[in-house]
Amino acid sequence: MNNSNNKKKNNSDNKILMTIIISIIIVAITIYLDYINALKYPNIKVIKFNFDFLNIFVNSIVVITLYIITYFLVDKRNITQNNNKKEIANLLLKKSYISCLEYIDFLKKYEHRKIINKKVSGDEILGSNKIYKNLIAAPFENNDIISSFVQDGTTTKEQYENYLNVKEKFRMYINTIMLFPDKEEAINIYQDEIIQLVSSAIESLNKTEY
Repeated sequence: MNNSNNKKKNNSDNKILMTIIISIIIVAITIYLDYINALKYPNIKVIKFNFDFLNIFVNSIVVITLYIITYFLVDKRNITQNNNKKEIANLLLKKSYISCLEYIDFLKKYEHRKIINKKVSGDEILGSNKIYKNLIAAPFENNDIISSFVQDGTTTKEQYENYLNVKEKFRMYINTIMLFPDKEEAINIYQDEIIQLVSSAIESLNKTEY
């Protein structure tokens, strides 16, 4: 992404420079033609007219040049802001994915799963359990910010779908751990699926950074 940002920055700078150079050339040619005109027709009162015209022309060129430079600077600033937002969005997505892997690594130990399982009462609805709600939400603490990046187009549909897939699979993983901590096979299947989804999602994010 840094290479892409540098190219965009250089293109914007080059456009501004070319605009200034072209404006200077146009003004210089106009002054030169005015001077030649004065030499060719010394007895005709064209000098005043030409200088009046030149004054208007130069002022117009200055205004147009300033407008174009301002346009490019604003465009350059917008590009920088958009790139910064994309970098932040990608960082937050990766943070969620890495957090999922850290929880998986922690919950690989049976004793840890058993402790969590004991926090669920026999007659309790899992969805109302505080520990459960905290666990499924923990890796996705920036969910609202990520959602806002989707709404303004910073995060792509594919990236958001990857995020939702990981989030849903992680929820199912925690469900299994809290209700059936002894079911190693089912837990391992969820672990492998989450690791695969996370790996694919991060790979997709990395491709957008170059």
